[in-house]
Amino acid sequence: MANCTNQDVIDITGTSLDTAIIDRIITGSDRKINRYLRQNGIPINPSPVPDDIMDASIYFSAATVLNRHMVDGTLPAQYKAENLSEQVDVKTVISNYETDAIAALQLYAEDQVTDSGFSMVRVVGRGGERVGEYETMSEAQEAET
Repeated sequence: MANCTNQDVIDITGTSLDTAIIDRIITGSDRKINRYLRQNGIPINPSPVPDDIMDASIYFSAATVLNRHMVDGTLPAQYKAENLSEQVDVKTVISNYETDAIAALQLYAEDQVTDSGFSMVRVVGRGGERVGEYETMSEAQEAET
């Protein structure tokens, strides 16, 4: 089951692509979402589709549609919209959609951690070396606390 519909993608992009193509784009977007969730240890609950997941699917799909239109020449990389006084940079719009998709996934992931009942804790080790994004304490520093 897709996380969004053809109509969702058409509504946000105005594309006239065939629905079979949009279906494949949505499938690709949903694979990105599933990969993100797996990488972050978040279970994939397909039904009903949570709003954050639906938003991420729409945004990833919209970014892909705009990229396709830019690559095939249907949409120039920059254009002046009728109701705007400045140029629209399609690459920026695509980047914004992708950023919004990731933000929606992060919100979903945070909700899953919060809803699970587990608390987030910071683990501090010994030796004074830095491990990943966590800074560890030396034995002397640890003794002070």
